[in-house]
Amino acid sequence: MKNKKVKKKKKRNYLQWKTLTLFLLLLILFLIIILLVSLENVNEEEIYTPGEIRTHELEKGNGMVTNIWLHEEFRLDKLRENNMKYLFVDVGNTNKKGVLETESEEIEEFLNFIEEYENRKNYNFILLAYSEINTNDYDINSLDFQDNFIDDYVYLVNIGFEGILIDIEYVPKDRAESYLKITDSLVEKLPDEAIVSAYVVGVDENPSHWDWTPEFFEAVSNRVDLIEFGSYDTGIIILNKYKKHVEAQVDWIASQKWNSYFIITIPTHKGFPETIDNALDSFDSGISKHSNNQFIGAAIFAEWTIDESEWEIFENWYNAYI
Repeated sequence: MKNKKVKKKKKRNYLQWKTLTLFLLLLILFLIIILLVSLENVNEEEIYTPGEIRTHELEKGNGMVTNIWLHEEFRLDKLRENNMKYLFVDVGNTNKKGVLETESEEIEEFLNFIEEYENRKNYNFILLAYSEINTNDYDINSLDFQDNFIDDYVYLVNIGFEGILIDIEYVPKDRAESYLKITDSLVEKLPDEAIVSAYVVGVDENPSHWDWTPEFFEAVSNRVDLIEFGSYDTGIIILNKYKKHVEAQVDWIASQKWNSYFIITIPTHKGFPETIDNALDSFDSGISKHSNNQFIGAAIFAEWTIDESEWEIFENWYNAYI
């Protein structure tokens, strides 16, 4: 009888010990989770290196995304007639080492064609060179990539472009400082008169892959002259939701003072609801209560996708806008 009582007591003690151990393990796990969340929140503050504040005075004007394979004069006439001042020029593919693959002769042929046209028509385009970099495929943390990328953009400005567009999408946290380092190096190495611009899809406190946080947005704005803000690739399929999203983004930008100018990029290459009329309506709504804002115009993506009906929409908007 006594042995049974001892056994029961031992069993009870064992169960108590096991329960206590389990409780302690759960408590430790909970504390670890709290610590990780705290660390993540610290990281989300995103305190970036200050960088050099660099902003040129930019004239108002619309823009167009085009490429170096534009060689027909009537196409340039259409751009000139619609006050397409800023041409964001796709110069071709960049390989994974950060080296531009387009032959220099092709780029120079385009620049010569533009210069000859400008001289005859007494009109000056502002040419900003870019090559899309998707960080799913490119390691922008690589020093070799950075050196090659920077050298190519310095070369492009030296042969005739008025500036560059940094089109690195997207910018995860572990590559944000590399992005800013690339931008700082370009600012340092490019001629003082060169325009440095950057492309962003959107801004969000809790960003997706493609969005920037407000802190990173500000860090980039302190470094560049112009930010090209996209009104597409939102992933939104409901019209009212899309228009409210773009309007809110424009309203947020227009309501604050920045160290850069802005140009909104309007789609002609996407499906409903990301259309030229919806984007322009949303843009107008977003800036309507901000008479003094830093948007200098609207740029169309892209010269090779816009059709006559979309040109008519843009022309009507531009005539009303001015």
